[in-house]
Amino acid sequence: MEKWSKKSDFGLAFIFFDGHNPLSSDPYDDNQIMGSQHFVDDEFISLENMAVAVTLSYIGAPNQTFLSYFEVTNDLHNMIADIEVALRKTGQLDDCHLLFEKKTHYDNDLLDDHISFDELDVPVLHVGPLEFPNVLYTAADNAENLHYPTIRNMIKIMRTFVANFFEMWQVFMKARNTFEINYDFYDD
Repeated sequence: MEKWSKKSDFGLAFIFFDGHNPLSSDPYDDNQIMGSQHFVDDEFISLENMAVAVTLSYIGAPNQTFLSYFEVTNDLHNMIADIEVALRKTGQLDDCHLLFEKKTHYDNDLLDDHISFDELDVPVLHVGPLEFPNVLYTAADNAENLHYPTIRNMIKIMRTFVANFFEMWQVFMKARNTFEINYDFYDD
């Protein structure tokens, strides 16, 4: 017997992965994702109950753009792009280039922690640039080369996205719970 729960166990978890192999300077080295691989192997959070894994990677270089890398989360990516446009129109963002483009790039994605989730069929929304920043793993990979308007805008955009996602989820759960399924009459 299965019934939809009236109470949702929905929540938000911030997980910071730091399992990168310090011996490798190759950003495509599979050992770079040791932290997320450990997380999914030990299943600290039930993967089958995850609505989406949102990963933020390599954010902060100037002139970065963020595309949709997974068809299953393309609608969420486009929602973020719409949020950015709306925040720009209301003057809430710093003056800098457009971060989110409603473009897809399903064939190629950077190797990063989201791969561990994708391989186990967890929907992934990877917020990362198309290419690694040119200063990655060099002496110039420091605070002086961060683009703070990009970082501030990303914070505002993602904060709005999370709030909208929670609101959408609550509406979904409320609608789902109005159609409670009761299988009691099938029991002998």
